[in-house]
Amino acid sequence: PLEPEHPRVQKCIRFWQTTAREPMERFLRRSGRYVPMMVEIVKSYNIPSDIVYLPLVESGFNDKAYSYANASGPWQFIASTGKMYGLERSHWLDERRDFEKSTHAACQYLKYLYGLFDSWNLALASYNGGEGRVGRQIKRQRTKDFWKLDLRQETENYVPLYHAALMIAKDPVAYGFHVELDKPMEFDWAATNKPIELKDVAKALGSTTEEIEALNPELRRGVTPPDKSPYRLRVP
Repeated sequence: PLEPEHPRVQKCIRFWQTTAREPMERFLRRSGRYVPMMVEIVKSYNIPSDIVYLPLVESGFNDKAYSYANASGPWQFIASTGKMYGLERSHWLDERRDFEKSTHAACQYLKYLYGLFDSWNLALASYNGGEGRVGRQIKRQRTKDFWKLDLRQETENYVPLYHAALMIAKDPVAYGFHVELDKPMEFDWAATNKPIELKDVAKALGSTTEEIEALNPELRRGVTPPDKSPYRLRVP
C-alpha cells in the first residue's frame, strides 16, 4: 500500500523533483519500454502490480546497470541470489540482464520475502539490505514497523524512495513531469542451433546490431552461446 503522507516519502518526492529530476525523467521515459511486459509477469505471481516500478529505484530500467556491489540488470541481482532463482551466468551470458527472466526471479524472491515478514515494506527493505540483517534488527528492536526500525541508511532511504518513485510513475503530470514514454517493446522469437553473431542476425533481418543487442541484453559477447542448442533469440 502507498504511504504518500509519510514525511520521509514526501522528502523523497522532493528529491526526485529537484536533485534527481533529470535521471527520473530518463527512467520514466525508459519504463515505457518494459513496464507493459513486466506487469503481466508480476501479476502472474499474485503480488501487487506496483512492484513493477521497483526497477525505477534499482536501475532506472537499465538492463546493463551494474552496481558497486556487483549487482546487475534491471532488478540488480547479485550473482548468488540470481543463481538461487535460476539466473544463469557464464562467459557467454548473464541472465540477470534478461528483462523477462530477471523479472520472474525478482517476483519469486519478493514473494518469498513477503512470506517471511508479512509486510511489503519489510520485504522491500530486505530486497535491498538482506533478509538476515533486517530479521536481526526486527528481533533486536522488537518492532515490525519499517518506519520505526533503525536500519542501514541506504535501506532506510530505499523504501521511501520507492514509494515516491511509484507515485510519480503512476501520475507523472501531477508531480510536474511531462515525459513521453518509450514505445513498449515488441519482438518475435527465433531459434538457432549453432553459435551465431548478432551482427550477422542483424544483417540477415535488415536490422541493426544495436537493436538485436537491445532485445537480447543477456548475451555478453555479441554471439549466441556455443554450449546451448537450440538458443532462443529475440528478433524484431
